[in-house]
Amino acid sequence: MKRWYLWFALLIVPLTFACQVLSPAVAPSSTPAITPTPSPAPDLLPVTGEPDSQAQNDAPVGDDDTIFEFEWIAFVDDPIFTDLAVSADGDVYLITSREKDKDCYLSKTDGNGGTEWQVLIATFEDGDCGEIVFDQNGNIYVSGVDPIAWGSSDAPVGEGYFIAKFDVNGASLQNYFFDKYYDLNDFDIDSQGNIYLSGDASSGKGYSVSKINPDGNIEWEQTYPTQWVYYPSSLRVIEGGDVFVYGFLYYRESGEGEEDRDCFLSLIASDDGTMKWDMTVGAADNKDEWCNRMEVDAEGNAYVSGYSGATWGAPLQPLDYIGEFNYPFIAKFSANGDLVWNTFQISPLNFLRWEQMRLSFSSVFPVSLE
Repeated sequence: MKRWYLWFALLIVPLTFACQVLSPAVAPSSTPAITPTPSPAPDLLPVTGEPDSQAQNDAPVGDDDTIFEFEWIAFVDDPIFTDLAVSADGDVYLITSREKDKDCYLSKTDGNGGTEWQVLIATFEDGDCGEIVFDQNGNIYVSGVDPIAWGSSDAPVGEGYFIAKFDVNGASLQNYFFDKYYDLNDFDIDSQGNIYLSGDASSGKGYSVSKINPDGNIEWEQTYPTQWVYYPSSLRVIEGGDVFVYGFLYYRESGEGEEDRDCFLSLIASDDGTMKWDMTVGAADNKDEWCNRMEVDAEGNAYVSGYSGATWGAPLQPLDYIGEFNYPFIAKFSANGDLVWNTFQISPLNFLRWEQMRLSFSSVFPVSLE
């Protein structure tokens, strides 16, 4: 039953919502080099029987007569689910773990939801895996944190954040370890294979962004200090190479008992890390802003999601629901920082569901929203 609830929160609910909208330096290596390890048994099983109810598989969405059907539903034997991503070819990749802070697996599903292959990324005493990102060639990159360096990386001493690279067959190609300073929050890859990292600033104020070339060498690293505490939650590279960073910041004046939390959006130049512009997103002077995910499109626009303590902008649709976590929003910004449009979800949404959602703009947002 726990497996079903996990899939429901992290996969099925985001898919359903899409339809509703519109249809962590590192000790010397003591672990052998990473090698693909076949799974002893399939961990993803395609559904072979009928669903629990017809209403689950053929369901009208909202108040219209739109009907959708699940092509397949997969059940994960590994009890801990970290990330799911779909490649440009439509392949589905998963990061799972069989014991919290002990191991980490990367899996690729076949066309029916079964396991095509599964590899062990790492085993550790106190670590974790995070996000999946693809490069232009379809290679798979996985982020994580491990106290011990392993594989091909020449890592500094101490606790380290890593990025591991695999090909489409699950073969290990390379891995990178980074000093704890980066406190890796998110990463992305440009068309030349450069890796961009976002993290907290060592001072505790502002945030940092670094560029790593395909050989694992640091091209530049920049810290953007401010008097406020920044938490970057998403980093995305746009066409042309510049980098969007999105997250939230805390304002706190001396003697004040409460923090005012707002969202921020910044654009960073990819050649040297210069900040082109930085702005706040959302309603002004509220204390309940949550800033979750960001995605970008081929034209260099950024789409951000979150919750605001009040409505703002010129929403495309009227708001008829005030949820437990205030006002859930999606907003589109140009590469110049201009608000193109924003909208507030009209149905109640659980905070976890909204945070885990990955947006697919070609199908979720109609042209008419422009």
